Amino acid sequence: RKIDDILEWTGFILLLVPLLIAPWFFAAWEMWWFWRMAIFIFAGAACCAGRLVLCYKFGRHHLRFTGITIPVAGAFIPFLVYAFLRFAQTEIHLDAERSFMLFLTAYLVAVSIGIGFSRSQLKWLLWLLIVNFMALGSYAIINHYFTGSRSVMWMQGYEQYYQAGRLSGPYYCPDHFSALMEIALAVALALAVARSSPRWLRWIGPPIAILAMACILMAKSRGGLLTVGVLLAALIV
Repeated sequence: RKIDDILEWTGFILLLVPLLIAPWFFAAWEMWWFWRMAIFIFAGAACCAGRLVLCYKFGRHHLRFTGITIPVAGAFIPFLVYAFLRFAQTEIHLDAERSFMLFLTAYLVAVSIGIGFSRSQLKWLLWLLIVNFMALGSYAIINHYFTGSRSVMWMQGYEQYYQAGRLSGPYYCPDHFSALMEIALAVALALAVARSSPRWLRWIGPPIAILAMACILMAKSRGGLLTVGVLLAALIV
């Protein structure tokens, strides 16, 4: 039981690092940052795997298994089989490695959270993400106001983006930052309209939604505007 507790909280802390810090390091898009963030994801997933092994001793009740967990987790297996077959048949170059890793790391994060995080950890994760979303959006708007998004954190931004007046925040690509703010918008709308939310929590949603919408509009992402339309339609339904 002590080992399970250690693995639970170690995995939780390890996954917080890429989820909260990677957006401030250019979304870990550069190889220099990408592999460092991936190490934390691997380590967090290893902790979740260790807890799965302990199911033999404790049963599955100490993890968050639901009716949809196993089908969703298993749906990724055909992709892994395909990737392994391609790996066995052809030479793999650096770009292909990272493309594969972008799929794999997202899967590891999703499964580790969906199965391994307790309800209290999920609440902590939600609040930490909300605060991080607000900090990222605020930085992006302030940075755009003072530098026109010519600066991406301490680095020079891409000329084709800042000359077009597109906000990019701590990301090099405005479309990628818009995608992050679309997630923030979805979370904010959920807080605002969920019937189970207390009134004080509903008041938090609209300010986050306004900030996220402002970032999406200033990023001038056509995909972002399309996503906003889908989100609003789903909200009405």
